[in-house]
Amino acid sequence: MLSWLFYIMALEKGGVSIVHPIVNSYPLTAMIAGLLLGYPISILDLTGAITAIVGFKLLFSDNGKISAKPVILAATTSILWGINTSLFKLLLETEDPVTVAFWRALLASIILLPVAAMKTRFPRKPRYLIHPLLAGQLSDVLTVVLWLSALQTGELASTAILGSLGPLFSSILSKTMLKEHVPLKRCIGIIVVIIGVSLPLA
Repeated sequence: MLSWLFYIMALEKGGVSIVHPIVNSYPLTAMIAGLLLGYPISILDLTGAITAIVGFKLLFSDNGKISAKPVILAATTSILWGINTSLFKLLLETEDPVTVAFWRALLASIILLPVAAMKTRFPRKPRYLIHPLLAGQLSDVLTVVLWLSALQTGELASTAILGSLGPLFSSILSKTMLKEHVPLKRCIGIIVVIIGVSLPLA
C-alpha cells in the first residue's frame, strides 16, 4: 500500500519514462532481500546490478531537467517492492495466489478508504470513474494474481526480472498516448536498465 502511494506520487511529479524504469529495478532489491532469506546471488546478478546502475546514469543525464523528488519516490517504491517480492515468495509456499491477492487488496482498502474519504472528491460524472476502475482491475486484480502465480511456481530472481520489463512498453506508450518527450539518451538508458535486470536470466 505504502509503495503504491509513493509510486503514484512519483508519477504525479515525474514522467512515466523516468519513473517506471526506476521503480521496475526492484528485482535488484529482491535479490538482496532474497539473499538474506537464503536465496543465492550469482555473479550475473551482480553484473546485472552494475549494468542497471549505468542505465540509471543515462536516465538521469537529461540535461539536469529531472527533479529529485520523483526519483527519490520511485527509488523508495523500488526498494519496498523488492522486499515485498521476497516476502510474497515465502508466503506463497503455504498460500495460493488468489488468497494472497485477496487479503492484500482487502487490507490495503481498509487502510486507504478512510484517507481517501477525507481527501478525495467523488467525481460528479460517473464516467470519470471508468479509467481508475479499469486500472485497478488490471493492476490490482489480474496483474497481481498472474504475478503471484508466476512467483509461486518460478524462481525469485527470474520471476521478478520478467515482471519488471514494463518500462519497455510504458516508454513507448508514454510517447504515443501521453505525448511525453523521451530523449534518445533516456531510451538508451531504459534499454540498459532492462538489460541489467535481465542478465541474471542468462
